[in-house]
Amino acid sequence: MKFRDGFVSNSSSSSFVVDVCDWLADKALISAEQVKALIAYGFYYPDDCLFFLHYDVLCNQADVIEWLVKRKIPFTASVHYGHETVIYNGNDKQEVYEIPNYGEIAKMHGIDYLSRTYLRTDSSDIIRVYNPLIE
Repeated sequence: MKFRDGFVSNSSSSSFVVDVCDWLADKALISAEQVKALIAYGFYYPDDCLFFLHYDVLCNQADVIEWLVKRKIPFTASVHYGHETVIYNGNDKQEVYEIPNYGEIAKMHGIDYLSRTYLRTDSSDIIRVYNPLIE
C-alpha cells in the first residue's frame, strides 16, 4: 500500500470573472467601492485589461461565491474544472444560477456517467438555482 505525505487535494479549480464596465455603453457595472473590495480580496485586472477583474481558486469556491453575493457583486464563474458555470446577477434575490457544462462533464467522466447523473426529463437537473447565504 502506498502512503502520501504532505498536502493531498481532491478539490477542483474555479475561475471567477467580474465585469467592471460595459465598454460599449461606456457605463460602470459596479461601484468604485466594490472594485476596491475585489482587489483587496485578491481579484486582479488581467493583462492590463480594465473591463473586468479575474480571480482563481483551487478549492472553497463556495467561500468566494458567498463573499461576492453578500456584497451584491455580479459575477460569472467556471467551477469544478469547467464542469459548471455559476452566474449571479447582483440582484436582491441573491439567486445564484449553477448550470452544468455537459460537454466538459462527458469529457472527464464519460457519456454513461453523464446520462446516469444529469440527463433526465426533469428540468431541475439542467439548472440549479440557490441562495448560498441560506443553504
